[in-house]
Amino acid sequence: MNVYFPSAETDSAKQSINVDRATTAYRTSTRNAERAGRSSFALDISGTVTDNSAYAGHGRTAEEVMRMAGQEDTKARRDYMAVMSNCMSDEDFAKLQEEGFHPGSTEIDTVVTIVDRIKAALVKGGTEVVGYTDTLSDEELCKITGSESFANELKNQFHDRDIPLTEENVQAITDTYEQIKNISKLSEGSEKYMVENRMEPTPEALYTAQYSAPQEGSRQGTGYYADGTVNGYYAKKPEQIDLEALLPQIVKVIEDAGLEVSEETIGQAQWLIEKGIPLDEEAMQRLHKLETIEFPIRMENYLNSVTAAIADGIPVKKADLTRRETYLEEIRGKRQLEETRLQMSFEANLKLLRSGYQLDTAPVEETVKLLKQLEDQLSLSLTGEEDVVQAKEKLSLFDQSMELIQSIRTAPVSFVEQIEPEDTLKEIADTGKAQRRACEKASRSYEELMTAPRKDLGDQIAKAFRNVDDLLDELSLAATEENRRAVRILGYNQMEISEENITKVKEKDTLLTGVIREMKPGRVLQMIRKGVNPISMKLEDLDTFLKENKDTADDMESYSRFLYRLEQDHDITEEERSAYIGIYRLMHQIEKNDAAPLGAAMQADMELTLENLLTALRSTKKEASRKLDYRVDDHFGGVTAKESAIESITSQIEKGYAGDTTDLYTLLDQAGSEEAQKEYEQELYAEIREAYKAEEDVMQQLSDYAQPITADHLMAMDTLLNASAESFRKMNELLKNKNEKQNFIAKHGEEILRHMNSREETVQTYEKMTGEIQDTFEQEAFDPQQDGIRYSSDIRSMTGFYKQLGLMKSLAREENYEIPIEIDGSLTAINLKVIHNEQEEGRVVITFTSEPFGKTAAEFRLTEQGLSGYCTCEKEAGKALFEEHKAEWQEQLVKEGIQPGAVYFTNTNSLNLKDFNKNQTKEQKSGSKADSVQLYRAAKAFIAFVRQTGDTERKSI
Repeated sequence: MNVYFPSAETDSAKQSINVDRATTAYRTSTRNAERAGRSSFALDISGTVTDNSAYAGHGRTAEEVMRMAGQEDTKARRDYMAVMSNCMSDEDFAKLQEEGFHPGSTEIDTVVTIVDRIKAALVKGGTEVVGYTDTLSDEELCKITGSESFANELKNQFHDRDIPLTEENVQAITDTYEQIKNISKLSEGSEKYMVENRMEPTPEALYTAQYSAPQEGSRQGTGYYADGTVNGYYAKKPEQIDLEALLPQIVKVIEDAGLEVSEETIGQAQWLIEKGIPLDEEAMQRLHKLETIEFPIRMENYLNSVTAAIADGIPVKKADLTRRETYLEEIRGKRQLEETRLQMSFEANLKLLRSGYQLDTAPVEETVKLLKQLEDQLSLSLTGEEDVVQAKEKLSLFDQSMELIQSIRTAPVSFVEQIEPEDTLKEIADTGKAQRRACEKASRSYEELMTAPRKDLGDQIAKAFRNVDDLLDELSLAATEENRRAVRILGYNQMEISEENITKVKEKDTLLTGVIREMKPGRVLQMIRKGVNPISMKLEDLDTFLKENKDTADDMESYSRFLYRLEQDHDITEEERSAYIGIYRLMHQIEKNDAAPLGAAMQADMELTLENLLTALRSTKKEASRKLDYRVDDHFGGVTAKESAIESITSQIEKGYAGDTTDLYTLLDQAGSEEAQKEYEQELYAEIREAYKAEEDVMQQLSDYAQPITADHLMAMDTLLNASAESFRKMNELLKNKNEKQNFIAKHGEEILRHMNSREETVQTYEKMTGEIQDTFEQEAFDPQQDGIRYSSDIRSMTGFYKQLGLMKSLAREENYEIPIEIDGSLTAINLKVIHNEQEEGRVVITFTSEPFGKTAAEFRLTEQGLSGYCTCEKEAGKALFEEHKAEWQEQLVKEGIQPGAVYFTNTNSLNLKDFNKNQTKEQKSGSKADSVQLYRAAKAFIAFVRQTGDTERKSI
């Protein structure tokens, strides 16, 4: 509220633009309207009208919050990226992966929302959200901060807030503290400057006010005050101010500001009046907050405030130095929230706080309404829907699915015998619940399907089935954990322990646990987003779907991680390392062939050894030229290894592994160094954090072409914009050996050019090209054709290229093509865009860099006069070449049925291709279906002209 006193004469009027505007800080429109009806005036003794920008707002309005929540512009995404880069710890990333959300391939807003859900679940369960993995040593930390005590306190604060201890975070905190630590006291002039300009008590604001504001905030002369009766009217103020008469209004302002009425707060109100600052709730709150800061600022208080800010995704320099809690801690403490607010989702509360909304002072009704709207936004974000009703239905299905899966995981293992492959997830869960009720009714403890039993129950199980190995031996079955578990399931159901029954139970157990193990929240949400209802699917259909929809890039990344563990484990021999790799490749290829080798081996009555599994695997492969490593021997009539330097999977296994096939997955999981696994994950997370710092151009290109903003896409797009030619050369190098594939990548570029006759034909060819290269990377990763064994760095590079090719494929559907082409004998990249505006008019834009021409950019469009446009290149000699051979290009255009128009060739020494492309795509209309056949043929003719002209220059040298 404002301070009011008896009315005086009015002089002039000026309409306020903020009448009845509900703000989120402290008042509603109803309250404003109520105030406007009073016969009173707002005191203003400044004598001048303060700049309007200083009074532009005080906290987010309801409209602002929802506009920000719904917007999908670059600013919103940049805010998400700041959260991801600065405040997500390694543990957050690890938890994401554990839940089935790959932090690299999941959209940024979804990642932030999922992390909020994870932390909310932990908080609701009473778990402290703490703990991080050190990324800086104590020595490095002390070196950056310059103080051991500062370093130790910082480390503790980061641990308590679950913040990544990165060099960037530490450096920002240290540098900012150096700026403000010597401020011994804020002058009156600084305080007035901050209150008048509505500045929060942040390090940035304190530093600015200390060195920019006048030292004294003197009382200003006579002038005019604002009439509170009619908004915007000004009345002449009295020469003397009777503070005693104003005391009731002063008290009211203090109370409305949520402060205690005391000598201190009354004195602060009087100071505001004396300094000519309009006295209202916001001014009181700002001044009071400033007065609570202890100068010089104590290190512990500073670190508490800035680490809370980082945890909330706020830059260090903008941290509120009076805040000591994160938004998560605020909600957990429940100090600001009424029961009606607490009924809303935890994640919506977090999102509301991040938006700048003041939960502690905002009206309950308004807050609840906003929380409901934000929950709708979260539903849309998680499900990828545009309709709120459908989004909530999908989110409800997701929650139901996860409840069923958890119910199945904790059901008695004995119920496995009762399920069938044709049962749905819902039917299986019901069967498990019935078995659980039966056990509870009989007061009988039970072994759960997928949860390790507690120690006392484990001892009971071991005692009850102590003779299981003897039973298996009598049946001539190996004493594997799978067989032991099958015997226990049969025993719980009082069924005959026979080889046939053991086999049947194992099949059911393997099918069920395999599906449930794969159905992590990330996979389930992905299914639902695709329109698949996991609850109503048969178990065997779920198994098929999950196998057919596995992410090859994730598989390659897992293999790279596995290799890194082996490389860093110096306690294993090369033979053992070779054997582990052979087993990994074998298991991967068996999975890819849907366990067909297992069936083939069993039908042939073969013992299930690694050697026989491999033989069966090879016999089931369809693409002999690509998959098989043998030749037909005419003398023997059988299969022998191809004579080459290639080390086969069989030989790798024979060198270092002489055991049986029991629990191969466990064997692989335990291989290598655990410490190396952590190192690998830290490198991966650091790479993802770095991706979130991408340049504006990178993110804008993704937005222009309607591509999801993920870390993988940011890295791939950065490469395409800055080093696409080098990327193609590296791809070629990885896929090249002494016999073939010297020009593997370039050959695919040639294929694209041959089919550049229309949008449909070009897109189809491009998808085929990128798909073939991706398949080759997968083949090379898991079935290497040279040197026997690939290294972790090789597989990691292949994984990155695999993802990049995926983005290139998606961009091609939007008519943005990155094409590998040889010019003057050197492999380079030509970027071709066909751009449509709202009127569906098209033009073609081509950019590339080559030795003959340097950086080159061209734009062409069809006009009534024919194909018109221009081409500019970096080198003067390049321009001369184009001019010299221009007639040849015109002949090619005519052959393509295109009339040549006015085309100009120029020279630009400072050509910036990134800026050129950015300007060209401003009018891009994503999703256009218009097919500009002639533009494609014109682009085809121009690229052929460029190559021919470049080759002409090479031949003339």
